Amino acid sequence: MPQLWIYARKSSYQGKKRGRGRSVAEQLDAGHMFAEDEGLSIGDTYVDDDRSASAFRTKGREEFERLIGDIEAGRIERGDTVWAYQSSRLQRDLRVYVQLRDVCREAGVLWHYNGRTYDLSKREDRRSSAYDAISAEDQADELSEGVRRALRANARRGRPHAWGLYGYKRLYDSATGELDQVLPDPEQAPIVEEIFQALKAHRSLASIVDGLNARGVPSPKGKTWGATQIRQMAVNPSYIGVRMHNGQEAGRAMWPPLVDEATFYAVKAILGDPARRTNEGNAVKHLLTGTSTCFRCEGPLWAHPHHSGYRQYWCESGRHVSVKADPVDDHVTGLLVRRLARKDAARLFAVKPRETDRTKKLMADVARWKAELAEAPRLVKAGKLSAVGLAGLEGALLPEIEKAERQLGAARVNPLLAQLIRPTPEEVFAVWSGLELRQQRTVVRAAFDVIEVSSPGQGRRNVDPAEYVRTEFTSASTARRRAAVAEA
Repeated sequence: MPQLWIYARKSSYQGKKRGRGRSVAEQLDAGHMFAEDEGLSIGDTYVDDDRSASAFRTKGREEFERLIGDIEAGRIERGDTVWAYQSSRLQRDLRVYVQLRDVCREAGVLWHYNGRTYDLSKREDRRSSAYDAISAEDQADELSEGVRRALRANARRGRPHAWGLYGYKRLYDSATGELDQVLPDPEQAPIVEEIFQALKAHRSLASIVDGLNARGVPSPKGKTWGATQIRQMAVNPSYIGVRMHNGQEAGRAMWPPLVDEATFYAVKAILGDPARRTNEGNAVKHLLTGTSTCFRCEGPLWAHPHHSGYRQYWCESGRHVSVKADPVDDHVTGLLVRRLARKDAARLFAVKPRETDRTKKLMADVARWKAELAEAPRLVKAGKLSAVGLAGLEGALLPEIEKAERQLGAARVNPLLAQLIRPTPEEVFAVWSGLELRQQRTVVRAAFDVIEVSSPGQGRRNVDPAEYVRTEFTSASTARRRAAVAEA
């Protein structure tokens, strides 16, 4: 006796026709009623809920594939009927229609939808069902085009996409239900600002994550924070009030910025710094690793454990230098602390122009341009930017950066150096001791032009590091440049 095999499907997205479509439960009820009226037994039911059938689908239809497999395997036999509420429930893609049509035609399986049964061995039924399939695909295309138009229009108007952005809350018109305003969330917005300021101060992603989780601050998903979430947030232009669409800036957003542009582009440059990415590995756990050099070959010194239990810096390229690390670290730290406590430290490291709307704009422009230049080598490596394009970008931006910095007329303040400048060495050291290793290394790179280490001599012990460690503090011009890079 022929059997009825019921297929039901419903997409989650209904657009402005929400509620007009038949739910899966309603489709199944209609299928069971048809079976009862026709005196057919039900072989099986196949349900794909929250699944699209168009060519734009992003999820597979597992139950539809099972239906095809049962027809090909002969479980659904000749003379049986596959029932669906409408043609569009089965498919909205002509390629899928042809696949299903050919399988059913070969197996002698009938279709039933829209109150009519189709025998795919008949030319007239194949033609009629093909017209229905074309109509279903065209409806899917029309819906997709409408969605894309709506998204583009929302983007141009600065209106948000479907999901909410962490740090903001939405207010809706009580009469129409339409979105009225997007405002900073009083609980989440301060967290966003805190994250950007921490990154600007060169704090590590891990320390920010640990701090938020220790305080029990819910993440955007209501769970614990992770480094990936922090990084994605930090490079999202939405936080400076820019509406993005398909990865491109679409204009100003309807919501206010939570972060100023100078801070945003400074953080983007910091996160894109190849040195920072290298330092995130397990190798860099020492103050002067990679920043101090060998007196002979000028190669970087690296820290390694000695078999006696202490740390040592040595030159891996030629083994010209092998010295205990702690005395060198202490010597360089002492020099830095005393230098930052001198009266002229402010002139060297912390000269900052009076901030006006114009200087803020220049600072933001410089930060953005430097972030673009920092990103360019990665794009070249990925094949997204040619070497000629890189040269053109540098030729266009470097003169603009130089011009803007001349107009600013002073060095940018490295925020780490600024907070370290204190009247006495004791006060400087107290602040220094509270910094993370990553932050201390950033200060060392900004403050010194040269940290060159030689050998204290064979068999000599307890030698003053001043005898074999040569340092040069950064010059005023270099300080301005490095401090600008560190902030931007």
